[in-house]
Amino acid sequence: QISVNHYENPNKKMIPHKDGGGSDRTATIVTLGSSALLDFYYKPTDKTAIRFSSTPTEVFLPNDLLDVPTVSVFMAPRSALHVTKEAFCEWVHSIQPKEQDVIHDKVINANMTNLKPGDIVKRQKRVSIVMWA
Repeated sequence: QISVNHYENPNKKMIPHKDGGGSDRTATIVTLGSSALLDFYYKPTDKTAIRFSSTPTEVFLPNDLLDVPTVSVFMAPRSALHVTKEAFCEWVHSIQPKEQDVIHDKVINANMTNLKPGDIVKRQKRVSIVMWA
């Protein structure tokens, strides 16, 4: 399965969700155009705190259940992120609506992108291509 998402407005968010479908699933996210921080929250499935989407493999969490991300990944333009196993089952991920991202100490790949805590990266138009297996 492949989806192409066009974020014309930097304030467009990806709602907090888990993709689900089992620990054998993987996804690769290719980022084109602008960058964005993809936030991950460790939230083991709690059926009292989630609402299921129209597809049985995806769950959404309300923003008020999320506080500070456990970790974030800086998705640079022309980069790919491969997500596997537990990330599908136990981690909620989202992109918050912002005009710019402030790099913080939980951005796990900041040193690989020559960024440091406190750096500000302005968002612009972004396209993501997501491939699931």
